[in-house]
Amino acid sequence: LEGHQIQMKAMAVFDLDLQVVQCPAQVKVEEPFSLELQVTNRTGELLQPIVGFDLRLMGAVKLQGPCQRSLQLEPGQRKRLPIELVITVPGLHSLQGVSIACDKVGAERLDFGVLCDLL
Repeated sequence: LEGHQIQMKAMAVFDLDLQVVQCPAQVKVEEPFSLELQVTNRTGELLQPIVGFDLRLMGAVKLQGPCQRSLQLEPGQRKRLPIELVITVPGLHSLQGVSIACDKVGAERLDFGVLCDLL
């Protein structure tokens, strides 16, 4: 492949990261289940992020409990955040509408798109 350049696009790395670390393989309609998120502070500062849930974007995935959860994260710390959810209609659903807001992070709000699929 002489003469051809390989082009790569750098992935954005945020000061705060959010991912699903525990999720049931299958869920039942109208039966509450638990899911665990993990928030990671990639900075060298103490952060107090707020994890928010946009119910409009969550569709048939209904949150049980408050729509905002406050955390305190030491530099480099990871913290798990258990949440209770209910699926209201059968089928495959995406968990989305979860974001993080934090005064000390450059972006006003970090949106993470689809975090996982629920069946």
